[in-house]
Amino acid sequence: MNNHSLSILGIDKHKKKQRVSPVIDTVFARIMSEKISNFMVDEGKGRDYRWNEKPLENKLTLSTGNSWTGNGYRKTDFHILSKFELEENGMIISFFTCLVNLSECVSQWTKPKNSNFSTLKFLSCDFDKITPIHGKLIKSNKKYLDYEMIKKIPASWGIFI
Repeated sequence: MNNHSLSILGIDKHKKKQRVSPVIDTVFARIMSEKISNFMVDEGKGRDYRWNEKPLENKLTLSTGNSWTGNGYRKTDFHILSKFELEENGMIISFFTCLVNLSECVSQWTKPKNSNFSTLKFLSCDFDKITPIHGKLIKSNKKYLDYEMIKKIPASWGIFI
Protein backbone atom coordinates (compact mmCIF):
# COMPACT_ATOMS: atom_id res chain seq x y z
CA MET A 1 0.00 0.00 0.00
CA ASN A 2 1.48 3.38 -0.96
CA ASN A 3 1.34 6.61 1.04
CA HIS A 4 -1.67 7.81 -0.97
CA SER A 5 -3.92 4.82 -0.15
CA LEU A 6 -6.48 4.76 2.62
CA SER A 7 -6.51 1.89 5.06
CA ILE A 8 -9.72 0.29 3.80
CA LEU A 9 -8.61 -3.26 3.01
CA GLY A 10 -11.06 -5.83 4.33
CA ILE A 11 -13.64 -3.45 5.79
CA ASP A 12 -17.33 -3.36 4.89
CA LYS A 13 -18.80 -0.89 2.39
CA HIS A 14 -20.40 1.37 5.05
CA LYS A 15 -17.11 1.84 6.92
CA LYS A 16 -15.28 2.32 3.60
CA LYS A 17 -17.69 5.13 2.73
CA GLN A 18 -17.12 6.75 6.14
CA ARG A 19 -13.36 6.80 5.50
CA VAL A 20 -13.41 7.70 1.81
CA SER A 21 -16.19 10.33 1.75
CA PRO A 22 -14.32 13.08 3.64
CA VAL A 23 -11.31 12.68 1.35
CA ILE A 24 -13.40 12.81 -1.83
CA ASP A 25 -15.38 15.75 -0.42
CA THR A 26 -12.20 17.71 0.35
CA VAL A 27 -10.74 17.07 -3.11
CA PHE A 28 -14.05 17.92 -4.80
CA ALA A 29 -14.45 21.17 -2.85
CA ARG A 30 -10.86 22.21 -3.63
CA ILE A 31 -11.24 21.56 -7.35
CA MET A 32 -14.65 23.26 -7.56
CA SER A 33 -13.45 26.32 -5.62
CA GLU A 34 -10.52 26.71 -8.01
CA LYS A 35 -12.57 26.25 -11.18
CA ILE A 36 -15.89 27.95 -10.36
CA SER A 37 -16.18 31.41 -8.85
CA ASN A 38 -18.49 31.79 -5.87
CA PHE A 39 -18.41 28.04 -5.04
CA MET A 40 -17.70 27.35 -1.37
CA VAL A 41 -18.02 24.79 1.38
CA ASP A 42 -21.00 25.86 3.47
CA GLU A 43 -22.05 23.00 5.72
CA GLY A 44 -25.35 23.60 7.42
CA LYS A 45 -28.73 21.99 7.85
CA GLY A 46 -29.50 20.31 4.54
CA ARG A 47 -26.53 21.63 2.60
CA ASP A 48 -22.83 21.01 2.07
CA TYR A 49 -21.89 23.73 -0.41
CA ARG A 50 -23.08 27.04 -1.74
CA TRP A 51 -22.74 28.28 -5.29
CA ASN A 52 -23.64 31.94 -5.57
CA GLU A 53 -26.66 31.95 -3.27
CA LYS A 54 -27.82 28.38 -4.05
CA PRO A 55 -27.39 25.78 -1.31
CA LEU A 56 -26.22 22.38 -2.63
CA GLU A 57 -26.53 19.00 -0.95
CA ASN A 58 -23.84 16.44 -1.77
CA LYS A 59 -24.63 12.72 -1.82
CA LEU A 60 -22.01 10.08 -2.48
CA THR A 61 -22.39 6.32 -2.87
CA LEU A 62 -19.85 3.56 -3.35
CA SER A 63 -22.44 1.55 -5.26
CA THR A 64 -22.59 1.16 -9.02
CA GLY A 65 -26.35 0.60 -8.79
CA ASN A 66 -28.96 3.17 -9.77
CA SER A 67 -29.84 4.71 -6.38
CA TRP A 68 -28.48 6.95 -3.64
CA THR A 69 -29.04 6.73 0.12
CA GLY A 70 -29.87 9.70 2.34
CA ASN A 71 -30.68 10.22 5.98
CA GLY A 72 -34.40 10.90 5.61
CA TYR A 73 -34.43 14.61 6.40
CA ARG A 74 -35.68 17.32 4.04
CA LYS A 75 -32.79 18.89 2.15
CA THR A 76 -32.31 21.60 -0.39
CA ASP A 77 -33.68 20.84 -3.85
CA PHE A 78 -30.26 21.12 -5.54
CA HIS A 79 -28.15 17.98 -5.25
CA ILE A 80 -24.74 16.93 -6.48
CA LEU A 81 -24.93 13.13 -6.72
CA SER A 82 -21.82 10.98 -7.11
CA LYS A 83 -21.10 7.28 -7.48
CA PHE A 84 -17.65 5.80 -7.02
CA GLU A 85 -16.39 2.28 -7.59
CA LEU A 86 -13.24 1.48 -5.64
CA GLU A 87 -10.64 -1.22 -5.83
CA GLU A 88 -10.05 -3.04 -2.54
CA ASN A 89 -7.02 -0.77 -1.89
CA GLY A 90 -9.10 2.42 -2.23
CA MET A 91 -8.16 3.42 -5.78
CA ILE A 92 -11.09 4.86 -7.74
CA ILE A 93 -11.73 2.76 -10.85
CA SER A 94 -14.95 4.38 -12.08
CA PHE A 95 -17.24 7.27 -11.18
CA PHE A 96 -20.36 9.20 -12.13
CA THR A 97 -21.46 12.69 -11.02
CA CYS A 98 -24.55 14.73 -11.83
CA LEU A 99 -26.41 17.86 -10.76
CA VAL A 100 -30.17 17.78 -10.23
CA ASN A 101 -32.89 20.11 -9.01
CA LEU A 102 -35.31 17.73 -7.29
CA SER A 103 -38.13 20.27 -7.42
CA GLU A 104 -38.24 19.63 -11.20
CA CYS A 105 -38.30 15.82 -10.90
CA VAL A 106 -41.07 13.30 -10.44
CA SER A 107 -38.59 11.12 -8.49
CA GLN A 108 -38.08 12.08 -4.84
CA TRP A 109 -36.43 10.72 -1.70
CA THR A 110 -38.48 7.90 -0.17
CA LYS A 111 -39.90 8.33 3.31
CA PRO A 112 -37.77 6.48 5.90
CA LYS A 113 -39.37 3.29 7.21
CA ASN A 114 -37.67 1.43 10.08
CA SER A 115 -34.55 3.59 10.00
CA ASN A 116 -33.59 7.16 9.23
CA PHE A 117 -32.47 6.13 5.74
CA SER A 118 -34.22 7.06 2.53
CA THR A 119 -33.51 6.20 -1.09
CA LEU A 120 -33.44 8.24 -4.27
CA LYS A 121 -33.88 6.38 -7.56
CA PHE A 122 -34.63 8.29 -10.76
CA LEU A 123 -37.52 7.36 -13.02
CA SER A 124 -36.93 7.41 -16.78
CA CYS A 125 -39.28 10.39 -17.12
CA ASP A 126 -36.70 12.50 -15.21
CA PHE A 127 -34.02 12.00 -17.88
CA ASP A 128 -34.12 15.65 -19.08
CA LYS A 129 -34.04 17.02 -15.50
CA ILE A 130 -30.62 15.61 -14.63
CA THR A 131 -27.36 17.22 -15.77
CA PRO A 132 -24.49 14.72 -16.00
CA ILE A 133 -21.12 16.20 -15.02
CA HIS A 134 -19.01 13.05 -15.41
CA GLY A 135 -20.43 9.93 -17.03
CA LYS A 136 -23.61 9.35 -18.95
CA LEU A 137 -27.31 8.88 -18.20
CA ILE A 138 -28.88 5.89 -19.91
CA LYS A 139 -32.56 5.96 -20.77
CA SER A 140 -34.24 2.80 -21.95
CA ASN A 141 -37.68 1.24 -21.81
CA LYS A 142 -37.04 0.41 -18.16
CA LYS A 143 -38.83 2.21 -15.33
CA TYR A 144 -35.59 3.64 -13.87
CA LEU A 145 -32.57 5.37 -15.37
CA ASP A 146 -29.16 3.73 -15.47
CA TYR A 147 -25.72 5.33 -15.46
CA GLU A 148 -22.52 4.80 -17.39
CA MET A 149 -19.58 5.54 -15.15
CA ILE A 150 -16.26 6.98 -16.34
CA LYS A 151 -13.73 4.17 -16.12
CA LYS A 152 -10.55 6.16 -15.76
CA ILE A 153 -9.64 9.35 -13.97
CA PRO A 154 -7.60 11.58 -16.27
CA ALA A 155 -4.00 11.81 -15.03
CA SER A 156 -4.12 15.57 -15.53
CA TRP A 157 -6.55 15.82 -12.60
CA GLY A 158 -3.78 14.77 -10.21
CA ILE A 159 -6.19 12.97 -7.87
CA PHE A 160 -4.84 10.15 -5.73
CA ILE A 161 -6.98 8.80 -2.91
